[in-house]
Amino acid sequence: MRCFARSLGQTTLDPQSRHDAALWMRLLMMAVGVVMLIACSNVASLQLARLHGRHRELAVRLALGASRWRLSRQLLTECLLLALVAAGGGLLLAQWFGDVLLRLLAREGTYSVEALHLDMDWRIAAFTIGLALASGMLFGLAPALHAPRRDPLPALKSDRTGSNAASGRFAFRNVLVSGQVALSFVLVICACLLMVSLARLEGVNLGFDPSHVLAGTVDLGRQGMDETRGRLAYREMLERLRAAPGVRSATLANLVPVSGGSWNSTITVPGYEPPPDQRALTHMNHVDPAYFETMRIPLLQGRNFTETDGADAPKVAIINQTMAERYWPGQDPVGRTFQIGIEEDGRFEVIGIVADSKYNTFRAESLPYSYFPIEQHYQSALTILARAEGDPFAILPAMQEAVRGVDPGLPLYRVRSLHQQLRDVVARERLTALLFTGFGAVALVLVLAGLYGVLSQSVSQRVREIGIRMAIGADRGDVLRQFLGQGLRLTGAGLAVGALISFFVTRLLSGQLYEISPVDPAAMIAVALMLLIVGAAACWIPARRATKVDPMQALRSE
Repeated sequence: MRCFARSLGQTTLDPQSRHDAALWMRLLMMAVGVVMLIACSNVASLQLARLHGRHRELAVRLALGASRWRLSRQLLTECLLLALVAAGGGLLLAQWFGDVLLRLLAREGTYSVEALHLDMDWRIAAFTIGLALASGMLFGLAPALHAPRRDPLPALKSDRTGSNAASGRFAFRNVLVSGQVALSFVLVICACLLMVSLARLEGVNLGFDPSHVLAGTVDLGRQGMDETRGRLAYREMLERLRAAPGVRSATLANLVPVSGGSWNSTITVPGYEPPPDQRALTHMNHVDPAYFETMRIPLLQGRNFTETDGADAPKVAIINQTMAERYWPGQDPVGRTFQIGIEEDGRFEVIGIVADSKYNTFRAESLPYSYFPIEQHYQSALTILARAEGDPFAILPAMQEAVRGVDPGLPLYRVRSLHQQLRDVVARERLTALLFTGFGAVALVLVLAGLYGVLSQSVSQRVREIGIRMAIGADRGDVLRQFLGQGLRLTGAGLAVGALISFFVTRLLSGQLYEISPVDPAAMIAVALMLLIVGAAACWIPARRATKVDPMQALRSE
């Protein structure tokens, strides 16, 4: 992640994109940090569990004269060696994951991958190794400092009934495991919120049908065509394209929906007085008469543009529902007028009303929107939109031929399907949800390992107690419930702490979420139930093993 952030900082992004990318990287670095904390606490708890199997070895070393500092140093060295091995494996995985991340970015269209370089260098390697050593040092201190403080005499006498020190060690391990559950809850709830948000964002009603539509931009001004030649050229292009096999309809537009482009202007509406400190605004687009048919935007009232709405005809406009309801509430806007600017030719008559659709982004509310006929507002650069009968790229040769038929040297650029363009709009949200889901899955695996390790060690240390309980009448169901209850109590404590932490952490995702609260109760309950199921699954095998203890064998071995 550090390598990606450094490379991203060197790409040529505009200030707003750089700011958005920086926020995105902070979120990902936060997730990486949480996974690392879970992994480190898991290693610490497993190291404490491992010490139980070595308690006699350490007691013998102390009895033979080894200093407590030397034992601490030995255990800490083992932790640092594990950290170094993990750092080496992490560097190898990072090299592979960098290629995967680049492929994801290229597929989603989030950034220009040519500008990103995820090659490993000595600074990244040094940072990774240093972080691994620091983590190993920090989380290896608990077992390294705890083990030499134990009294060696009970271990030399093969006393395996436990002690206050053991109780303290178990209490600390329980805290570590509950902490892992809490942190994993935070990650999983973030992933859940992002996935639900993405699903709702991709399922939003666009107000138009992007399927099977191919878009390509042409600029006649680059070829030196004046307005008269340009009008004829665009008309000829459409005639050629509409006659091509596989093309259902074709049109021209100044702006493509949800492409990030937007034009707006202050207007004057007779009889409408805007609220104080506000202006009457409309967003605008210039389109061909076939635009609403090609985009499948329903005409609700009035009429469509026609060939008679030319340059010398009265100025006309088609508005959307939001504009009609805002500026002519309770009235019929068809036949009424609004003014742009102060010139006489800035007065437009409303001839029709179409349904609302998404214009700039998926998230934006419906805005007052006006459509004007291209014949009355010539633009040298326009986008050709063609609806195909099947795969939109199957009609790309026909679109290119229609353009070349007007001028062999005229380029057709920014060719894309509307479906792919819409995917690009939510590419960052999709990638963020995917990465958080991956981090959440890793966290769940670590929690499984942590709970399994704690319960397994608890069973092995309490064999004599289990044997006594079963010898005096406890059945296997009682033993099973006891250990399952222990694991579920650890899980429940972690969930309570995790819910409290997530109440604050998920608010950082507010800007990434769509139509879902950062503290959505349903999502939290679902994640809590899932983690309880995971906790029960992790505890089941050790608990079942506890029920199979033979009381006579357990008592005889003690």
